[in-house]
Amino acid sequence: MSTSIGPFSGNYAGWMLGLRCWLSGTLVLHPPERPILGWLEENGYILVTENRSTIPVHLSDHFAAGQHVPGVFWIRPDVGIGRVIEELYLIWSVSTAEEYRDRALFIPL
Repeated sequence: MSTSIGPFSGNYAGWMLGLRCWLSGTLVLHPPERPILGWLEENGYILVTENRSTIPVHLSDHFAAGQHVPGVFWIRPDVGIGRVIEELYLIWSVSTAEEYRDRALFIPL
């Protein structure tokens, strides 16, 4: 499952909306990832995903086309939802969105 968290710089409501959609399962992204990356860039949302098979390919194509992403957080295998929530909250509380622009990180860090 993939979802987005953002806009995350100082916008607690937006961050929580993305997290709530992810937890409830109401935001399941079925279209191809390529349009999703463009939407994330346009709207300033960081992608939080477990998808390590197709997202890297689309992300590489996205960068090759001169585009950007606010960030990508890959969830490490076998990490419980509570740990993911704690990690996202910690990241949100101590950093700015600019720190993650065009970066992909595994969480927990």
